[in-house]
Amino acid sequence: MLFVPASLTRGTDAATGYHGDAPIGNTKFPFAVVVDDDNGFAALTTVAARLLINSVTNPYAAPDDGYYADPPKIDPWSLVRREVADLCDGQAVVTEGDLTLPQVYSDLAAVAGKSPCKPSMPDDVWNDVSAEPSIMHAVPRAGMVTFVLTGWSTEDVPPWELRTRVADFSQLTEDEMQPVLSNNVISNNMTVKLTLHVPRTAPSGASGGVYVLSGENGHPWAVGFIVR
Repeated sequence: MLFVPASLTRGTDAATGYHGDAPIGNTKFPFAVVVDDDNGFAALTTVAARLLINSVTNPYAAPDDGYYADPPKIDPWSLVRREVADLCDGQAVVTEGDLTLPQVYSDLAAVAGKSPCKPSMPDDVWNDVSAEPSIMHAVPRAGMVTFVLTGWSTEDVPPWELRTRVADFSQLTEDEMQPVLSNNVISNNMTVKLTLHVPRTAPSGASGGVYVLSGENGHPWAVGFIVR
């Protein structure tokens, strides 16, 4: 792991960090670069921990890659940033001594119906939506697709707000898709409709989609379509 100090001059588009792999002879090794953006030690350790977790669980490029979400193109989660420490963006950080660390996604916790981001407290609640259709259908240019969102949570909670944000790997912008929610509030077992539009100029085969973000922490659910 290489730390870049805040005292160095860098371009305005410099990221807070990244990870990858490099060769030494016939052997590859993973690395992470952490950029100190002068936002304090807590921010620095959060970025460093996220990159360390991602580089350990997914250290190399294909075909030697590791653990990450890799669904087929018709699955809307193919539009989502895929590494385990990125799937919990927006969750509260965890403090241990002087270190501030991110939560990490756990398949086992999700399957058990618990908050999927760990570590968490025993009483942590996860509220979200599911969507139908659950796959990405082909939609013609100038057409539209409507999803039925159903609210759910791991414990009883008050109604929560919904909003949308363009998915990480969507080839269409949120302005182009013009998402419309029939209601911006949902609760357990309540349904809300979300409509996405396909621009006339969209190229055939392009993928478009958004996150439906639930509540204050923005728990995500992905929906999308493929341009016919």
